[in-house]
Amino acid sequence: MLNKINKVLNNKKILRKISKQTNFKNNKRFFILSFDCDNSEDPNAILSFLPFLEKNNVPAVFAVPGMNLLENQKKYKEIHSCGYEFINHGFLKHVNPTNSKSITFYNEMSKEDVRNDIINGHNTIKKVLNYTANGFRAPHFGYVQNKSDLSFLYETVANLNYTYCTTTMPDYAIKNGSIIKVSEKLFEFPLSGQYNFPYRILDSYTSFYKRKNKAAGKKKYIKNLKKAINFYADNKLACILNYYVDPSHILDFEDFFQTLLYAIKKGFKMSNYSQIINPYDQE
Repeated sequence: MLNKINKVLNNKKILRKISKQTNFKNNKRFFILSFDCDNSEDPNAILSFLPFLEKNNVPAVFAVPGMNLLENQKKYKEIHSCGYEFINHGFLKHVNPTNSKSITFYNEMSKEDVRNDIINGHNTIKKVLNYTANGFRAPHFGYVQNKSDLSFLYETVANLNYTYCTTTMPDYAIKNGSIIKVSEKLFEFPLSGQYNFPYRILDSYTSFYKRKNKAAGKKKYIKNLKKAINFYADNKLACILNYYVDPSHILDFEDFFQTLLYAIKKGFKMSNYSQIINPYDQE
């Protein structure tokens, strides 16, 4: 029992540290929802819950590999036409369509191949959507977290005139805050962690999709989300809750969408990355 109490107290200390380092005026609280669209099922899933996003003014962000974008041009064009932000997620596929195994790991590729994948992803978004991306997330980004890998990614996207990346794990937020100025014109938005274990990422795949007991995983996932929302809102602390999910994982997951409404009710502003950068840079 004592260990459990100590764990909770330590969690709160870590979350307060993140808030302090985020350094927003007036204790602003933002909620960013992004979707990693690596599977062929994702476009249809998005279109099914797109009316919810539009009705409730949730400016979601979509990270789509270039090859997936090319294969589902019509559907992604429809999504983009509603005003949603698309970020560069590289060009090559991240999932093998024949066996559903993960592929395309930047830590296993040469720097030249990584650079080409980023540039090809950028050009594909421009070609398909007639839109110039200004943000980036690496495929399977958990495998490219060391300083040299991140420096290379930042240098590459800076040459594309990007203004942000969101490609780091929660420990970066614990060390530096929820938004980090990595260079004069480039920001990093680390992904948010779990309430109980702030160093662990809270995503749909590991939290419930890959589990045998998906129902139990979903219940725990929602509990984690609400605890984080309540902590920051009830203590009037500044924060960015930055979560990503796979669209096909949350299809028909009603509690997920109700939790988004709960966040709004608790005073969180639904936002995307670009909407946060400009006012923050002036503070």
